[in-house]
Amino acid sequence: RLASACGLAQNGGMKIILLLVAVAFPLFPALAEVELKGTPAELASHIAQLPKAVNLEGEAKLILSADRSLIRLAVLTEGKTMDEASQRNQQLRDDLARALARAGVASSNIVAARFSSAPDYGKYSGKLTSIRFEITVKVTIEDEKQLQALGAFLEQRKEFRIRSIEPKDSHEEQSRLKAIGMACDNAQKKRQLYEERLGLVLTPVGFHERAMAADSGKPIFGRYEDSGSLSRSSLEPATRALSYPEFSFPSGFGEITYEAKVQIEFQAKRK
Repeated sequence: RLASACGLAQNGGMKIILLLVAVAFPLFPALAEVELKGTPAELASHIAQLPKAVNLEGEAKLILSADRSLIRLAVLTEGKTMDEASQRNQQLRDDLARALARAGVASSNIVAARFSSAPDYGKYSGKLTSIRFEITVKVTIEDEKQLQALGAFLEQRKEFRIRSIEPKDSHEEQSRLKAIGMACDNAQKKRQLYEERLGLVLTPVGFHERAMAADSGKPIFGRYEDSGSLSRSSLEPATRALSYPEFSFPSGFGEITYEAKVQIEFQAKRK
């Protein structure tokens, strides 16, 4: 019985082995296809003919004159209640919109961004005496006439102050694409150089945009840029603040620099 059992086990084992061989057999031709044979010299010649990967980087810097300016203003008002302070603030912003509209500034270029408020209490009584209310307004200026109109308005309004002035490009997307195109041209020049000097043919097979940045320079900040505390000193007239160098309107809109970096992958072959 033991011998019979061993015989069955052997027969079963043979069946399993035969089954594995039958399953694995179709794979053998595929494995044989990648087998390389020949002398060392023949193998070296074959490997030399295989395409090689070459990565070339291209860089570009595009400097353009800004054609508009984004100016952030703070509008500061006080009232005995929040409602009173808010209404006064709205009236001042309406005055600003009317003055700028006469200079050709579209209403869509004047946007109220955010607001904050702070209570004032009597020094000795501890009672609420007033509410200080501030709202940030973003104004997009598109020409010198509009800039002068804004400056003339601010000279007469102590409730306004400039938070920052930032150059802007109305064709930003086209400028970005132009910078990327210049970076690609830079990589192509390197490709031509390698092909001529090294006797290669480089065929592009991949592309990666490594970096794209737009720098408008450091914004020009107003004298009281930090308004978190809504201190009374920030209620100084804009005329006084405008006398400081960092608060003066710039001549023109400034410059914007676009920097692009790309990486192009090539397959290299000998000519």
